[in-house]
Amino acid sequence: LYSESGFCPNAVNCQFAHGTAELRSKPNESFELESLTHEERQRRLDKARNTPGYKTKICSKFREHNHCEFGELCHFIHGN
Repeated sequence: LYSESGFCPNAVNCQFAHGTAELRSKPNESFELESLTHEERQRRLDKARNTPGYKTKICSKFREHNHCEFGELCHFIHGN
């Protein structure tokens, strides 16, 4: 682990931040979803529906806030 050794085997290809200097702000995903074309939205829905575990767990964002920015594209269950 990087936290123990100070070395990351993934180097510049690593997807994680190695300290506060590498942290980035969270992207505005709801804006991105709103700007999707109908075709792209449908493609993402079709892809999500074929993902193992799709809609098998409750969405924690929806449960806690009664809202999820992913809406119908969320891989988790909203509601009952």
